[in-house]
Amino acid sequence: MERIIHGQTIATTHVDSHGERFDREHFRAVCKRLPDDVVAYVQHDGAQRPVCRGFNHRLVALPDGELALVADIEVLDEDRFATFGGFSIAVMGASSVVGNGELVVEDLLNPRYFDTTTAAHRLKVPPGASIRITEHYQRELSPTDVVIVLVVILARDAIKAMWDGFWSAAGTDIWGWLKGLKRKDHSTAPTRVHLHISAKPHRAKLILAFDPEVTPQDSAQIDIQSLASHFLALPDLDTIDRIVATVRPGPVITFEFLSHLDGSTEDPPPLV
Repeated sequence: MERIIHGQTIATTHVDSHGERFDREHFRAVCKRLPDDVVAYVQHDGAQRPVCRGFNHRLVALPDGELALVADIEVLDEDRFATFGGFSIAVMGASSVVGNGELVVEDLLNPRYFDTTTAAHRLKVPPGASIRITEHYQRELSPTDVVIVLVVILARDAIKAMWDGFWSAAGTDIWGWLKGLKRKDHSTAPTRVHLHISAKPHRAKLILAFDPEVTPQDSAQIDIQSLASHFLALPDLDTIDRIVATVRPGPVITFEFLSHLDGSTEDPPPLV
């Protein structure tokens, strides 16, 4: 049994270090939507191995009248937990849809670092498809951290038949758009792109973490359709939190680990 910390404060409605605070009703809604078990990663980087698992989440009224999200914490990696530096939560904000067809991709951008309105205006989407751009607030990020742009493929019961054609036609252009997004805080800083393939209604996702040096031409060579199909065919999706692979120039794909909903990890199956 790993070490358990009872009653750990995860987030509050107090003003944070950025001078921001949660609206109380929004905070209540965010807390209500949390799943029973939440696996935590350093700086919200889901391509790293889990550090701890939160469970038994509850909303608590503080003596000063503010609200706190409190949880019990199972420590999974003591060494990395010692440098964890505290807890925070990521929440979704406003979103807009570009295109007039089927929703194929959702792009999550942290508005602290990217202008989501400008990003939407510069995005070109092929006929028959749509992309949703959503504000993804990741609280307590250090300004020196590499900011992550998350691209989420909405793969419900199966990969849409149109996806393969969509990626072939627009994948290079969209990748170039992602790589061309300029950070507001540091316009020349590199941005890592994470491609999430979800297995809804399961919580499982396949994450492809791209090296900043991967080019649009590299990304166009990746057989997303095949990877997604093998992922969705796994027999135990209901126990998986994520499978993580890194993508380097070439492209070279290396499958790093599989993590379960309880935070345990193992070597992933080859999705080829």
